[in-house]
Amino acid sequence: MKKKLLLFSFLMATAWFSTHAQNVNIPDANFKAYLVGDTAINTNSDSEISVAEAQAFSGELLINGLSISDLTGIEAFINITRLDCYSNNLTSLDVSNNLALTRLHCGSNQIETLDISANTSITDIQCHNNGVLYELNIANGNNSNINWMKAYGNSLSCIQIDAGFTPPADAGIYSQGWTKGNSAFYSEDCAALNQVVNIPDANFKNFLVSDNSINLNGDAEITMAEAQATTELIMNGIGIADLTGIEAFTNLTRLDVPNNSLTTIDVSHNLSLTRLHVGFNNLTSLDIRLNTSINELFCYENSALENLLISNGNNSNFTYMKAYSNASLTCIQVDAGFSPPANSGQYVVGWTKDGQASYSENCIPAVYYVDANATGANDGSSWADAFTNVTDALALTNLNDAVWVAKGTYTLANKNTPIGVSTNEVDVIGGFAGTETTLADRVLTAIHTTNATIFTGDINGDDIDGDFSSNKTDNAERLFEVTASDVTFDGIIFENIYDTSTSGGVEENGVIFIPNSSSINNLKIKNSVFRSNYSNGYLLKMRTLNGGLLVENTKFINNTIVNRGLVYVQSDSTNGYIFTRWANVLVADNDINLTALDIFRSDWNNGNTLDVVINNSTFVNNDYNSTYGNSITASGNGSVNLNVYNSIFWENIVNGAATTRDISNGAETNYDVVIANTVANVSSNAGTNGSFSATNVTTLDPATDNLNLDNEYKPTSASNYIVDQGDNTYYDVALFGDLDLAGNDRIFNSTIDLGAFEYDSTLGITDVSLNTNSIKLYPNPVKDRMFVKSNEQIESVSIYNINGQLLKQSNNIENGIDVSVLPSGLYMIYIKTSNNAINQKFLKN
Repeated sequence: MKKKLLLFSFLMATAWFSTHAQNVNIPDANFKAYLVGDTAINTNSDSEISVAEAQAFSGELLINGLSISDLTGIEAFINITRLDCYSNNLTSLDVSNNLALTRLHCGSNQIETLDISANTSITDIQCHNNGVLYELNIANGNNSNINWMKAYGNSLSCIQIDAGFTPPADAGIYSQGWTKGNSAFYSEDCAALNQVVNIPDANFKNFLVSDNSINLNGDAEITMAEAQATTELIMNGIGIADLTGIEAFTNLTRLDVPNNSLTTIDVSHNLSLTRLHVGFNNLTSLDIRLNTSINELFCYENSALENLLISNGNNSNFTYMKAYSNASLTCIQVDAGFSPPANSGQYVVGWTKDGQASYSENCIPAVYYVDANATGANDGSSWADAFTNVTDALALTNLNDAVWVAKGTYTLANKNTPIGVSTNEVDVIGGFAGTETTLADRVLTAIHTTNATIFTGDINGDDIDGDFSSNKTDNAERLFEVTASDVTFDGIIFENIYDTSTSGGVEENGVIFIPNSSSINNLKIKNSVFRSNYSNGYLLKMRTLNGGLLVENTKFINNTIVNRGLVYVQSDSTNGYIFTRWANVLVADNDINLTALDIFRSDWNNGNTLDVVINNSTFVNNDYNSTYGNSITASGNGSVNLNVYNSIFWENIVNGAATTRDISNGAETNYDVVIANTVANVSSNAGTNGSFSATNVTTLDPATDNLNLDNEYKPTSASNYIVDQGDNTYYDVALFGDLDLAGNDRIFNSTIDLGAFEYDSTLGITDVSLNTNSIKLYPNPVKDRMFVKSNEQIESVSIYNINGQLLKQSNNIENGIDVSVLPSGLYMIYIKTSNNAINQKFLKN
């Protein structure tokens, strides 16, 4: 037993002696020379450092400036408290075994990575001016006690720190505190930030990796950390088509990418942006609502831009908002309660937009669906779950929302309770089949036939066509009561009200009326029909309207007005400036007491002029039953301007005889009349202090002349007084749209026709070609050169602007048609082939 114990003791002693007698491997001669020369370390004064000597040393190693290239062996010095090894030639350093360290100074080397996460006692870490240092982990659980942290002068983009710790602001490089430099930022997870950003666009990526202030480690990729360390990107005209990857640059304050080829941009992750420049691109939408710091926005010259949402809560602090030369932009969404300033110059401080664009608090309207036959949840969220009546939908609307109403017949719940519209900028739109997902899906040529949306006053559904006396006790006197501004009715058929009020001029009745107690701004009616209504007053009563009554692509047919007229527009002390603008309107087969359009203007105290503009409208076969029966009548003692262009007044009757004057009785004092390119019976009937001008007005006698209209009052091939007799300059496409009353192209064969319909016009606005089998036009939209492909021999092409002015003609299009010099906008091209002649539209970007 004693022998065994002696043997065990001998083996243990031998193992201890062997371990502590082992020498530390120190391959760097300069490092080793320093150590063996220090008697406090090399206690036996030999030529080696033993493990025992290394472990026994608990002092400081100050080995700076000794041209040391390799610190292998430092791991044996487990009890040192300070290691200064700056100004050497080190490329790597491992201090994971030196757990007693409180200070580490390894600056001015070429170290690439450094990790002190295991060194929980360090309170002084200095690794500045390593140049190539790109990875630094100081998350040692003691960051709150570190009083010196110097990491400037490196290639760092990320410094990993303790979770939940917020480093102090940068101190001076020679001052106590933390100093990281401008290229790096702190993070709790640098591993994730060192992942590569996906940047598919070669031009975008090449720009980034070629900039050494962004690509800090000089490789061929951009890491998340490098992206987040970047605060400005200025990339003008370098052919970028895709900005995928920009989402990683979360600390950008400035992003300039003008003159590129971008069609989309998403800056919802770039929340530090104060300036964004995306001009001269091909964007279709731009949303900066999440970018609450932006105060400079440049998005001009994006011809396809349709949606611009800038309501970021900071609009009042914008110094630049430039959104001009965006032909497709009609709505700019701004902060609630903010009123943008008036347009400034394009190149100066301020806000600048195009005339067709307006500011609104809501440019992304919600859509509520109505379908009388819906059987789903009936919450208005889809066609399947549509409301079954429009009242429920209107109750949910907010500013700029829309109510889509499917085909079918809709009545009032109570004959004495009209449908109320009380939300500003709401659109009530009908003519849907009930399957559409966009407004463009609606078939305009079907909105009054197979997809008709009908609001009727005939609650029992027992009216007899043409009979205005039988079965009328159930009929409503009113359909819609409007108490909100900027409401639009689109694609609605209004029929069968029965208004027998005794004082029709002031009663609150009519198909659409504004209560006498209300005052609203602007009302638009388009693509609609007023038919088979009976009224003792008016169908539309605009007694307290400010701004404009806009009537476009609408019919008034087969109505009976006993005492007054179809439409009443009044301007006096109860309202401000008012105007009415009609385009592509048919007024036909009505039995009217006084007039189709009744204008009353009394100055009282507001001093404003009432402006009336009638464009490309047709007043035909109406029977007026009063002494002063005319299609348009003005009265009062105020100032009225009446302008009638490209219109037709034909076969109207006054008390059984052919009318001798279609426009007004001219009784008011200041009444100015301008009539041009119109078929009408007129005489100099301006006011006593007004002016009268008639240019290219054709007066015909129905007894001997013939307009050769068809049974829908559309022109035919024999309509020589109508076809191509208009003047394009009077028709503003931006205001009135590109379609005639039938939903076809408004301008066909280069010159506009008279009246509401265009002869032989079969193109709709979204059509690309008349005959897709024989003619193709591409690209469309076009920037520089356009090509025509045809199965037939093309003899010539002619390009016109929207006003019919010839701009370019060519007989040789083998190499395409150069349109680069044309300004951006809509054009018409007339293509003559060996067997055909075709008109098409194209958009020049």
